[in-house]
Amino acid sequence: MEVLLFLLIGGLLAWPIVWLWLEAARNPLEAQREELEWG
Repeated sequence: MEVLLFLLIGGLLAWPIVWLWLEAARNPLEAQREELEWG
């Protein structure tokens, strides 16, 4: 029971970090494209 609680809390804490990491990995490409478009 305690292991399930630990995994649940760990997952809730890890999810925002994973989401931000995916956003950060995707955003530089968009930023470079905008810079090229604006010149």
